[in-house]
Amino acid sequence: MRIIYFHILSLSLALCLCLSATLAMSQRQETGGISGAVSSSDGEALPMVPIRILETGVGVVADDQGHFVFSDLPFGEYRLSVTFLGFEDRQITVTLDDQHPHVSLNLTLTHDSEMLEEVTISHDAEKEQQTQGFAVEAVGTKQFQAQSIEINQVLDQTAGVKVRQSGGLGSRVNYSMNGLSGQSIRFFMDGVPMDYFGSSYSINTIPISLVDRVEVYKGVVPVELGNDALGGAINLVTKSSFNEFVEASYSYGSFNTHRAAIQGSWRAKQSGLTMKLSAFYNYSDNNYYVWGEDVPVTDVNTANVTRGEKVRRFHDGYESKSVKADFGFTQKKWADKLLLGVLYSEMDKDIQHGPTMEVVFGEARYHQRVVMPNMTYQKFDFLAKGLDVNWFASYSYLVRDRIDTTTNMYNWDGSILDANSDRGEQLWTLNTLDQKVWLNRLNLVYQLNPHHKLGYNYVFSDLTRTDSDPVVTQKTDGYWAPQTFRRHSMGWVLQSQFLEQRLHTSLFVKWFGYRAAIKTATTENSVTSYQTEQASASDWGYGVAGSYQLRPSVMLSLSVEQAYRLPAANEVLGDGLNVVSTTALRSESSLNANLGFRVTTAMERKNRFTFSGNVFYRDVTDLIQQYSYDPGAFVNINFDQVRMQGVDGKIKFAHSHWLTVNQTVSYLSPIVKSDTDELGNNNVTKNSRLANTPFFQTNTELRTQFKNLIQEGAVTFFYWSVSYVGEFHRHSEIIGRYNKDVIPAQLVNSCGIGYTFPKEKLSLSVDVSNLFDEQVFDNYAIQKPGRAAYIKATYRLL
Repeated sequence: MRIIYFHILSLSLALCLCLSATLAMSQRQETGGISGAVSSSDGEALPMVPIRILETGVGVVADDQGHFVFSDLPFGEYRLSVTFLGFEDRQITVTLDDQHPHVSLNLTLTHDSEMLEEVTISHDAEKEQQTQGFAVEAVGTKQFQAQSIEINQVLDQTAGVKVRQSGGLGSRVNYSMNGLSGQSIRFFMDGVPMDYFGSSYSINTIPISLVDRVEVYKGVVPVELGNDALGGAINLVTKSSFNEFVEASYSYGSFNTHRAAIQGSWRAKQSGLTMKLSAFYNYSDNNYYVWGEDVPVTDVNTANVTRGEKVRRFHDGYESKSVKADFGFTQKKWADKLLLGVLYSEMDKDIQHGPTMEVVFGEARYHQRVVMPNMTYQKFDFLAKGLDVNWFASYSYLVRDRIDTTTNMYNWDGSILDANSDRGEQLWTLNTLDQKVWLNRLNLVYQLNPHHKLGYNYVFSDLTRTDSDPVVTQKTDGYWAPQTFRRHSMGWVLQSQFLEQRLHTSLFVKWFGYRAAIKTATTENSVTSYQTEQASASDWGYGVAGSYQLRPSVMLSLSVEQAYRLPAANEVLGDGLNVVSTTALRSESSLNANLGFRVTTAMERKNRFTFSGNVFYRDVTDLIQQYSYDPGAFVNINFDQVRMQGVDGKIKFAHSHWLTVNQTVSYLSPIVKSDTDELGNNNVTKNSRLANTPFFQTNTELRTQFKNLIQEGAVTFFYWSVSYVGEFHRHSEIIGRYNKDVIPAQLVNSCGIGYTFPKEKLSLSVDVSNLFDEQVFDNYAIQKPGRAAYIKATYRLL
């Protein structure tokens, strides 16, 4: 019995094992899996890409290397959907069966050409510098080019940047970046310093349509920009493509404002012969309404003064024009780019008032013209593989005329009040300044190996200046002596990659030096004599920048620099008018530090959030500022020590192609640390916040665009932006307890709508700035324009 029982039990166990194996095998044969990798059309792995199975709704997100896996899928047919911001949608059908239980895919996504400009080009330029550890934002301009908008308005929406404009179109502009402003901020075009391009061809006048993107560097500036930018730098990157095209735009709006621009390029494919041309024209009466305590209106009959009455600005016209032409060869074996060019620009500006609106002018005016022939040479793998060279050379000739000879005294209503016995509204002058500048910039980059790269940048400028004024009666031989200002800037950098390219570092050293021959004047017994004195200075700067890719979606960055800024030519030589020359200026210095992060999150349905932030610290000594030693007369001196710290950040949300929301915020705490004031006395403002400096600002923008809304292939866009600046004190906040001059908090709304016709040949737009006509100020209570509307047409011929 036991033997029989044992055999039955063994047979039962065997049958159970066979049945289990059969069931398991049957189950394995009825399920499978899908795996693969996602990459772009240029071969780059794409992390954080959402992939979804339409039949089940189940989705996964690709990992750091772009890999993804779906497992335990019943046999059958599946449609995989891939949607990722900046790329075209992709769907693929996969069948799982006995013959193909597991399928491996290589999904390649193609860049969406309509979003390539903003999502790819600008993002790549920004990411490249952020990867090196610099605090930088790259703002693509394509979305703004159909609007009646200036580069200044785009910059003012950038976190950590404040553009302070003393009036309307063409008025003087001061740029502040994390608290540092004036000459501490440098401007470049394609890496070339714009110091001697003239104010008629500057970031304040160049149409946004001529610029591809704007790069904003905060605090620590890379060596390739090659200048002593203590507080930061703004680099305008022009369109590098030489494809054949012609584009023209015209805008008209409030205050009789006209802005026109045309640009084009042509290239012969076989010979490489290349031509580029751009031109623009700006004009405005700037006759907007102003009112308030700083706008006194005097009754010519009773001499009674009233304040608060609305009056129009009546002597604030502005006109500028420019032509830039380049001719040469591109994409040849001996040169990737060799261009000979010439820039001509001209500007006329009426002067409505001085540093404040308290005293009004009615006839003073200003004129400037610049001619600048130039050459550009660029070659990759020059003489040796991995050695890239970029050389720019120019000679600029600038003439500036200042006319102020009237004896009339004007009222804010435009009427003449009385005669001035001293002649001249601000300064009796017919001054003409002639300035000639040689400028050379050489940039070399050598790729040592796949992980290390050396860079060298050298900028040299040689300035010669003469000025004359027929109203100056006492002219000794020294009066006619030219002033000179020679300046050198050099930098060396080693860029390295470690830890499978997750860690990037930049070690750099900079040297700056200048030598100047300065004309000074002394008056003794009512006799003025002129003599030439020498001045020079040099400084070494150094720093490090680095970034660490914690995850594909998370990057940390750090940059620290001991920075210096040499005195600028105008600060040393004076301006020949209100600012006198000096030989006593020292270089500004600052310990700059930035700690930043960038996080990008992607979700299904083409949603993407980008969070970025920057904590900054600036310890500035020997800050150069103007000191009024006599009414209407200024000299530049070193006296302030300021410690600045703060934070700025940006949040960007994008949904598909039709909606983006941007939010920026900036907070600054600038504390005066000087023990003495400009006269050497005990500084009562020590440990107080710097006067006339905004502390808090935010910007919000919502932008939408709709395809095929009216016509097939057409695009309609709409935007709304809100800018807020918190109140700040005009003078020191600790001098006097009551009745302080306060620049009030300002909330400005602007909006616009535009339409691009099919084939993108013609675009029309309407823009309204300061929609609710708020009273807006920037500098010393100087009022900016109220509500203004503009229409713009852009037409692409080729």
